[in-house]
Amino acid sequence: MSNITLRIRDLDYTDWLSSRVDMDVRTLAWSFSASVTTPVEQPQQLAIEKGDLVEVRYQERIVLTGYIDTVGASHDDQNVRYELSGRSLTGQLTDSSAVYEGGQFDNQRLSDIARTLCRPFGIDVVQLAPGHDAPFTTVRIEQGETVFELLERLARQRGVLLTSNSQGALVVTRAGTALVTPELRLGENIKAASGTDSLQQRASQYIVKGSTNGGLSWDADQASGNAIVVYDRSVPLYRPRIVVCESELSAENARARGQWQR
Repeated sequence: MSNITLRIRDLDYTDWLSSRVDMDVRTLAWSFSASVTTPVEQPQQLAIEKGDLVEVRYQERIVLTGYIDTVGASHDDQNVRYELSGRSLTGQLTDSSAVYEGGQFDNQRLSDIARTLCRPFGIDVVQLAPGHDAPFTTVRIEQGETVFELLERLARQRGVLLTSNSQGALVVTRAGTALVTPELRLGENIKAASGTDSLQQRASQYIVKGSTNGGLSWDADQASGNAIVVYDRSVPLYRPRIVVCESELSAENARARGQWQR
């Protein structure tokens, strides 16, 4: 049996046959799934519906807050199997269009725009990269663009990542080298692990190009014209890639865009 508990409508559901929680700093919405099997002679009815608010707990600690996306049931001549899956609160941002009166933001920061768009969903915004939150002159919402697509477009220009936390908030952060606490030890709090180092979808240099209202002076690491180069020294082969900067090109914007792409 799994150690996962789902708290739904003030009821705790435990003893899942299998469960899984995926938490990735590179994704906006974390996800979970769980399943249970009961005998046909003694079927259990789960009072759970799609759209229910859920707290996912591991050993009494909240690891994910979100909604039930799907509820499934199947059976054979011996057992009934129930399967649930869902995502963080931030999953609503990937499914819903960005709606804002006027369709345009002027002189606002990414964190301000995020708070405005997340408010109708009851989602908090946590800013962990305040040094990379310069205001945008003008941001226009593209027709049909989801909240996530808009915010991710702006995040690329500031070199930040959008992810979630255990409370389901939208977190604006950057990849870093902070130490993990407590220390992770194989065989103790690490039960299994795997890793792969690949060159696929990697480039040795990212040539960031764009337009500017004025001339830019580039140093030796920068390409000629309106472009700047960000190198990934961990890629041993010559693999250049051109990236278009969505905002007006400046040295700061280009470096942030290149670092995000890397």
